[in-house]
Amino acid sequence: MKRLPRALLTLLAVLTLCACGDKAQDGSNGENAAVAWDTLSFDKTMPLDYATQFSVSFAGDDYKRITIGRCVVDGWRDTVEDGIAIVKEAVMGLIKDDETKAMINQIMRLIARDQNGNLKASKVLQLDTLAEELHNERLNEGIAIIKESYIPNLSKTYIRAEWKDDNGVWRYVPLGMTEA
Repeated sequence: MKRLPRALLTLLAVLTLCACGDKAQDGSNGENAAVAWDTLSFDKTMPLDYATQFSVSFAGDDYKRITIGRCVVDGWRDTVEDGIAIVKEAVMGLIKDDETKAMINQIMRLIARDQNGNLKASKVLQLDTLAEELHNERLNEGIAIIKESYIPNLSKTYIRAEWKDDNGVWRYVPLGMTEA
């Protein structure tokens, strides 16, 4: 039953955007235009496949675009604690002097949880990049366990409509009933 209002809002948003557009560059009004799959562009703002934002954008012209996507909340299996323990063990073995202790503190901040008790996938990616430079087998093993424990939880679906102003800045088109 929740899908019907979402579908209606999506249809309304798409129709609103289509109705607001000017004539196409070829002089037509766009009534005979069709969207081809090869014209869709994907949002690749996240560095790795498992940390994507699960969104797709359609840019009809150089100055309008619609993005439909799903927000992702980081989730973890229980095995993440095993990976964190291995990383801590491997890192403590690297301490030799005050300089390495400062580096270890930086690594420990990357596997620390935020104020809500959540481990951030973006910090795990930073830790993975740092660990590649250290060439420590045990550290890489712990990070691999943490990465395998990652479960992206899809939360809400969103639709975002944007247009590009004269300065080249993307501006949002308000789609909410309270914003219109």
